Amino acid sequence: VIFKNTNVQAPLNDALWSIWNPGDERISNVTFADYDSFGTGVKDASRPDFVTILTRSEATAYNISSTVGSDWQTWVDMSYL
Repeated sequence: VIFKNTNVQAPLNDALWSIWNPGDERISNVTFADYDSFGTGVKDASRPDFVTILTRSEATAYNISSTVGSDWQTWVDMSYL
């Protein structure tokens, strides 16, 4: 899960940023990251220590093509972008 340049107006559900199964975390193969998110929903939000706050250069590696594939324009509804 990566929030990048995201305007978050509704308060984030704490479950998003929590260990879902205490005692069996398995977070080593999961990415939780944030870069430059803004809005009332994240203004005072706290994040656990396993969340990565990306630098600008790290954030550039994450885009639609690198996340879902270079053919994304053939199946993504562009009206949502």
